[in-house]
Amino acid sequence: MATYIVSPDGSTVYRIVPQGSVSASSLNASLLTAFGYTVTTGSTGTLTVSPYEAGWTSGNVGGGHIEAVYNHVTALAPGQTLEWIQVVTTNFPTQNRSVTGYLDNIDTSGQNLNPGASAFPFYALTAVNMADYLAHHSLGANAIPFYDFSARGTLLVSTNQNVVWNAALYPVIVSGNNIIVENGVTWGWTAKKATIGTDSAIFLHASPGSATVTGVGTSHFTWGQANPDVSSLDFAGGSFDTSPGVRFKLGTLTYHNGTIVNATGATSVDFDAAINFTNVPEKNTHLTATFGLVNSVNTDDPRESADIVDIGSLGYKFRVYEGDTATVDVYATLSTNLAPTPANSDRVDSVFSVGPFASNPIYGLKIVGLANASSGGFIQLDGDDGDNTLVGGPDDDTINGLGGNDTIQGLEDTDFLNGGSGQDTITGGRGKDMLTGGSEQDIFDFNVTKDSVKGSNRDEIVDFSHLEGDKIDLSTIDANTHRGGNQRFHFIGSETFKHHQQNHPRDVGMLRYSHDVVQGDVNGDGRADFEISIENFAALARSDFVL
Repeated sequence: MATYIVSPDGSTVYRIVPQGSVSASSLNASLLTAFGYTVTTGSTGTLTVSPYEAGWTSGNVGGGHIEAVYNHVTALAPGQTLEWIQVVTTNFPTQNRSVTGYLDNIDTSGQNLNPGASAFPFYALTAVNMADYLAHHSLGANAIPFYDFSARGTLLVSTNQNVVWNAALYPVIVSGNNIIVENGVTWGWTAKKATIGTDSAIFLHASPGSATVTGVGTSHFTWGQANPDVSSLDFAGGSFDTSPGVRFKLGTLTYHNGTIVNATGATSVDFDAAINFTNVPEKNTHLTATFGLVNSVNTDDPRESADIVDIGSLGYKFRVYEGDTATVDVYATLSTNLAPTPANSDRVDSVFSVGPFASNPIYGLKIVGLANASSGGFIQLDGDDGDNTLVGGPDDDTINGLGGNDTIQGLEDTDFLNGGSGQDTITGGRGKDMLTGGSEQDIFDFNVTKDSVKGSNRDEIVDFSHLEGDKIDLSTIDANTHRGGNQRFHFIGSETFKHHQQNHPRDVGMLRYSHDVVQGDVNGDGRADFEISIENFAALARSDFVL
């Protein structure tokens, strides 16, 4: 029997509380006298519970499942019948009832099986469950079964909000207006967010074996003989609060690019990340990825000379300039191996069911990106020969599409974007970007004027080719901000804005190209509102643009 269960989407863990015993005298008699009954206590029969487990139902609902049988042992006196009293305490009551100590005497099955149940203090679905129980089990003449699947939806659960549900269950003997309360049991469950916890990582298995290394098995790894200083990697984890499929910060990697003696360095080391869940430690998981350690050939270009940590052959690279130390945040996602369709369809406080309670995913952990590189380092993202969508972060990025028809987005800061071979769409985003399409027809996409500002911080297209059919796409930039909607630009060649306005005073939204610079005027003041540099290209025609 499962003491806990995780929802199929991995967001919530339901866990039963330890079953306990409760004396008949602990029942608040006023709950029953309010219905006109006289209450006494007894201890005649025996109460057995099986199964008692965490369960999952249809939709996004989980909770606790209990089955019990009370055997009165001796024959009931004439006129005596058996019933159940269940008193519930929960922070999410149904039917607008009190959060403490309410009688579970309302039919919440959704099937209108006992609409008059609330007129009595007894558990609402005993008669229905008796019939279903007898269809599968034998039962003595002086015995009564109990079944409940109490549940609440995952949408009630968040980082700061748990569901707590507890009950005290008593068998009772009823005779007219008299009730004898027998000793009972306590049971219940909690629902908590599953995907919160802490993470850490260590470095293992450096290669080659001849490398000079320290810190294997720890979060601080060094390699090489100092000349004058060694290279090192440090990883600092922390706490996380995420949802399945949502990117979260796994931790921060610090890379010092030291100067070491030749042939003493490592070329790779394994990165072993541990995820420790606060509310479901049974699901703690690991991720092992091999980090390649690449010593770049030093040239006159410090960016090309920057050494590399290649993150697990996933296309993510962190590069640090010679002699510098820099940090970068590592991002990951959690996923499950289940679809959100359980095996049974029980409802809250449902009638008896022998169906299974299915769920319990295994979490997968995947590194999905790097972000926030500090000064001294930058992020490089490489695609492959397929059609990749490669998106940078909020800092300086180097993105290489390589083969295939790639979609590349730099987002913010100074990015170096290279489509490689294939028909690529390249968007620099904010910041001063260098855009290279590579071979075949490419689209250089600009969506707002701030994607390439005027002056020395404008974007630069390195290899625009009219023969290969390259295009500069400005179609989402409104060429006339004085009118509603999205107006097209008028391409005026190398003519100045003011000269064109003199001859065509009604034209607004002009685009020109002169001296290797594209300029656009979107407000009609005769001045450029954005600029794009085109390296070493004599002339552009209207057909080179998507307007």
